[in-house]
Amino acid sequence: MATRSSLKVVRQFIAAASLAIIAVGCSGSPNDDAVIERPEVDETSDTTSLTQDTIVETTVPRSTTTTTTVPLTTIVESGKDATAELRTLATSMGARDFSEISDSACGKFAMVLADVIIDGFVKGGLFWYWWDGSQWVDKSDQLKGGIGDYHLRVYTRDYTNDGIKEFFVVAKDSERRSAKEFGSFFGFGWSPQSQCRWDWMVIDNGRETVTAISEPEPSPRSAKVFCVGYRNSSTRIRGWVWYDSSISAFRFDYK
Repeated sequence: MATRSSLKVVRQFIAAASLAIIAVGCSGSPNDDAVIERPEVDETSDTTSLTQDTIVETTVPRSTTTTTTVPLTTIVESGKDATAELRTLATSMGARDFSEISDSACGKFAMVLADVIIDGFVKGGLFWYWWDGSQWVDKSDQLKGGIGDYHLRVYTRDYTNDGIKEFFVVAKDSERRSAKEFGSFFGFGWSPQSQCRWDWMVIDNGRETVTAISEPEPSPRSAKVFCVGYRNSSTRIRGWVWYDSSISAFRFDYK
């Protein structure tokens, strides 16, 4: 039987031999890594696809693009000035009024109010345009018929306080002076269900949910739109509407 002292000597010998092997494996100059060859990779195609996936993921969530009527694509500008082109378009249409340009990640949009005579009556006259980089493209079908038959004025403001301009259109049901005016907001609330989908926005006037408000008085200096609202079912009072992002709708405030 081996003694304890001999076993100790054997263990020390084995440990020393192991350290020597490790030292040999780790030896070499710092420049030895330079001779290690990288595997051949088609960097052009791989890098391009990775970059494109990153851009799409950060700008347009794939789960929400199905409802977008105008795709979020990179617009190649032709050098033409969108504002000057909008003014030229409005003039050629004999526009009653036209909006400022709403510029966002969804593109540039504008609205033009121009009278259209149908069967001897002034009808329609509300047009919606998208800038494709060189010209204004008619996308009026997104207005879903608009509001009223006789449009008077369009106001361009950041009504939802999100850094993007929306539109408030004042209209009547006819061109008669006795016809009552009403108005509606056209924009989007950036909710997952409505990203970049422009539509007539919801308004809670204190009694019911509508898409238009009666007797509006938009302030040209602020985002406030004064109008008739309801404190309860029997009391008509005058106040202003403001956007409540928690419900993606405008609310009437009488304070």
